[in-house]
Amino acid sequence: MNRAELRKLIQEISLELKERLENGENIDTILDEENPFSIFEPFLKPVEYPILIITMVNNFQSETIMDTILDALVKGIEKYNLNA
Repeated sequence: MNRAELRKLIQEISLELKERLENGENIDTILDEENPFSIFEPFLKPVEYPILIITMVNNFQSETIMDTILDALVKGIEKYNLNA
């Protein structure tokens, strides 16, 4: 995925989570049933991954935060592909 596709995916998952939480679902239940963040985990450092989760759960749309996450994801994907 390129940077624009990653941004769109993060925004879509964030919006879906926001809607589910607004409809009364509990984040713990969502995480027990599925982990919508797991697709990103292999590409982020342990200190970056929680930032992504917080951003997505709270549906933050700040360009600064999003750019930082996308920078980390792109770098992580490149590293992952080199090691694959």
